[in-house]
Amino acid sequence: MKPSDPYEFYSGDRNYDLFSILSNTRNDHNLKFISLPRGLPVDISPELSEVAFEDKDDFYDHSWLLLKELINFKWDENYYCDQFMEYRNIMDTCSGFINETIPKLLKLGSAEDVRVIFWFG
Repeated sequence: MKPSDPYEFYSGDRNYDLFSILSNTRNDHNLKFISLPRGLPVDISPELSEVAFEDKDDFYDHSWLLLKELINFKWDENYYCDQFMEYRNIMDTCSGFINETIPKLLKLGSAEDVRVIFWFG
């Protein structure tokens, strides 16, 4: 297992469509999602565990996914956004993650072996 710098892969923008898809977090539009929050893996490094719990009151829905799960997800979904009274497409609203983050993750190894650990706050 080779830990990576988290800021190298995701800018940290608050993308609620992405949060919804990753773990059904803030899923106000009832989007399809990959998994409910799984908690932190038991074999997480002490350094990452310390970061994950540095602000216990603000961090929530800790989880992880395999890169394979991200790749296999059907990103091309339309939904109606009540707030802006328009139809939107997940490929557009999550384009940064799809077109930048996933290709970076693919460089780390096999999609079955790369694990993404995340939480919200």
